[in-house]
Amino acid sequence: MIIDNNGKLFGKINAVDFIVIISVLGICLFFYRLNAASEKSITSQKDVILKFYSDDIIAGVADIISKGDNVFDDEKNLFLGEITDIEINNGFSFAYDDDGNAYKALKEGYRELEVTAKAKAQISEAGIFIGRTRYNVGQFFVVRVGGSKYYAQVSGIEIVE
Repeated sequence: MIIDNNGKLFGKINAVDFIVIISVLGICLFFYRLNAASEKSITSQKDVILKFYSDDIIAGVADIISKGDNVFDDEKNLFLGEITDIEINNGFSFAYDDDGNAYKALKEGYRELEVTAKAKAQISEAGIFIGRTRYNVGQFFVVRVGGSKYYAQVSGIEIVE
């Protein structure tokens, strides 16, 4: 007999335990295959140029950022790259004249900031991955650079060939 009077398979293992072990192995295999299939389109790491833009940053925050500083995704505490270029302009807002036409007006105490950083990322059809986090153009998140922290948008991703 395969199952004896005590409910053990071949007299060695309980039948219920055997079913549980087989079920756990099946679930593990399912999640392994699911994860492997989702990573097929990801390439090995490549150099990328990332651009982060903010149009409403306090002047004091913008003024302490410099080339060579490291950029982090503050929420994930994830290193994104090293700053290679910074473009700082006067902050602006939109105002309206007497005829109702909008125009750009200087916003005292604020800056427009675009930071360029060189990073290592994995390329996929769905964006780039740094660590296990995906980034796309247009995405907003909190950037940390040195002692500053501000809300920025990914304004450009360029793959370095």
